Amino acid sequence: MSSTDPGARDLRAVLHAGRLAAEQQMGVFEATGQTWHETSITDLLLSTLHPEVKFAAFSQSEEGTVGADWLWWWIDDDHEAFGMLVQAKRLKKDANWTIDFRYDNGSQRLSLMDSADYFNVAAMYGLYLGTSDYRAGAFCSADAHSDDCESCRQTTISLIPALLTFAGWGTAADETAGALEHHRALEEFADDTQKVAPVWDVNLKTARPELVEFLQTPQTGARRIAQFVFERVAVARSGAFAGPSETVVDLREEALFTDVPDDPGHFGLPYYRHVLRGLRGGAPDYVFDVLADLDIPDDVRARVAGIVVVRC
Repeated sequence: MSSTDPGARDLRAVLHAGRLAAEQQMGVFEATGQTWHETSITDLLLSTLHPEVKFAAFSQSEEGTVGADWLWWWIDDDHEAFGMLVQAKRLKKDANWTIDFRYDNGSQRLSLMDSADYFNVAAMYGLYLGTSDYRAGAFCSADAHSDDCESCRQTTISLIPALLTFAGWGTAADETAGALEHHRALEEFADDTQKVAPVWDVNLKTARPELVEFLQTPQTGARRIAQFVFERVAVARSGAFAGPSETVVDLREEALFTDVPDDPGHFGLPYYRHVLRGLRGGAPDYVFDVLADLDIPDDVRARVAGIVVVRC
């Protein structure tokens, strides 16, 4: 567990440094024809983000009972927080570009969703996409591409809501294509110039006024992180033909928005509830245990590989 308080450097610069370190390590492996693995890249990323980003990694001796997913909490100066459970996935280059969301006949994905339900946070995939040379031709979102495209390089480590892999894209290849279309670079989450509001969603007419204001107004801190995640889901939802929900579902009382539309879209479960349950007026106690270098409760240690706490 780290022992220094976070906050010394700008978060965007910290995440940028982490991405560069990961990119360099990936490049070393790629240059020698070897395969880099998600676990080693995660370890390198977190060690580079330290000490500004705090984390608690659970010991290797706990493998077999500990999940491979990392529980990330973004907390701001107003003490609001947004939680996400992140599972790392790498982009593989075989006959086609693939990200194996269906590993172990889909049981790994179901385990991710079950653990996200346990912690009441959003399930996410951390996409490790390799260097820009490795994935040349796979995708590029820049208007004007160059050999040293910074937009492409930023996406070396990206995030995507796991719900989007349930969105009826069809084949495994369709899921990969959808992920590469809808992902957001980790660095963007700390870049105040990146705006997503106003977020359009088919349920705005039936949503509570305070929720509509949240989606339509640029946010800061933990609310901005939640808005970034929700916007990706809302974009995918806009492609469905189903109309808005006429009912609401009550979230647990710690959620910032407790009444949200009960709309499953084409994801198979209510996406407002799934994403926004992670947005809280305060972080769980175990988050402060990480910040204070205290022991983490056994029920948390038994379900995740570690906890990451990011001041946003």
